[in-house]
Amino acid sequence: MPILIKPELIELDYRRRLHGHLPTMKFAHGTENFPNEQWKQFYKNTVNADPGETVYRLVFCEECAEYVGEAGYHFDHSENKHMLDLIIGFDKRSEGYGNAALKLLEDEAVSNHVSCLYTRILKDNPAYTFLTKRGFTEVSETDDDLLLMKQL
Repeated sequence: MPILIKPELIELDYRRRLHGHLPTMKFAHGTENFPNEQWKQFYKNTVNADPGETVYRLVFCEECAEYVGEAGYHFDHSENKHMLDLIIGFDKRSEGYGNAALKLLEDEAVSNHVSCLYTRILKDNPAYTFLTKRGFTEVSETDDDLLLMKQL
């Protein structure tokens, strides 16, 4: 069973590697750079943010003593919604980490008075099945993506 950990600054190296891994990021609009120069600002604005607005955690497997993904949410002011951020490393998928991390994150969101989580995914993203099996429903769609929502 994984746990969610609020990372230390140096542990953001895992995020850099996760977001730079093409198989992991294939359905999230591709890889992204996360150079060391961005870590302090990200830490301040995301890791140490007001948890009613933003939560960022690393998903840690205690049994295997390694990070397996990241989980969080952020308030998107343009959409006026709390948006889910959940990525499990490609080589760790289908092992129950995503399910457990989502449940832990939902519990944390409720404790921070967040009543609903949304996520926007590409239409061909296999996460669609994962999310709908866990209570997310379609709210809207565009030519390229779907907006899903779960009431907590």
